[in-house]
Amino acid sequence: MKLPEVRIQYAWLLANGPSKVLREKLAKPDEKEYTDDDYDRWTTKYRKAWQEHERKILTGMCTVLDLEFYMPVIDAGVAPWFIPTSDPLILNFRTEPDQFVDTLTHELFHILLTDNNILTIQNKPQGEIGLRERWQKMYGKGFSFKTIVHIPVHAGLKYVYLDVLDEPKRLERDLSDSAKWPDYKAAWDYVEAHDYKQILKELKADYKKYGQTK
Repeated sequence: MKLPEVRIQYAWLLANGPSKVLREKLAKPDEKEYTDDDYDRWTTKYRKAWQEHERKILTGMCTVLDLEFYMPVIDAGVAPWFIPTSDPLILNFRTEPDQFVDTLTHELFHILLTDNNILTIQNKPQGEIGLRERWQKMYGKGFSFKTIVHIPVHAGLKYVYLDVLDEPKRLERDLSDSAKWPDYKAAWDYVEAHDYKQILKELKADYKKYGQTK
């Protein structure tokens, strides 16, 4: 199994451009402004925390779904005030290093599910692959887009928290933090009401089926 190299870097160009615009809109009047050196130090701590778990997490992710990442190298930029996203992969400085590992794993699941050795949504017209429709058949049509794409991600995260890392507190923290966001909470509610291993088993089978028909 080929695992990608995940390169975590302080995205200083974003920090000194778009982040400043976001700060003007989002920062409290008395909120401290940090320097490039501060962000460099925090990025080093994030990188170290990730490297302690990297191989175990990536192996678990790929094994449980029988998928490999399409890209051999994945760059993760970290910039203040951004909302974490998977495409492009950008994270922020709002968490401690331990929780940063969970956030990065979350975004990497989005990447693995959409850009892997069986299918990729990259370099294709929007919606050509039809993952949303496939997942609606599996989980139901009554969910928002944000919820439907997070059901498989949250099932994967639960597997990593409990079966790969054996750290239930990570799951408890994620459930608590997600409770304030309705779409994310709905995805977790679905996963908690079903067998997460069965969700992953069916997901794995669906990718295999897709691979046999493409």
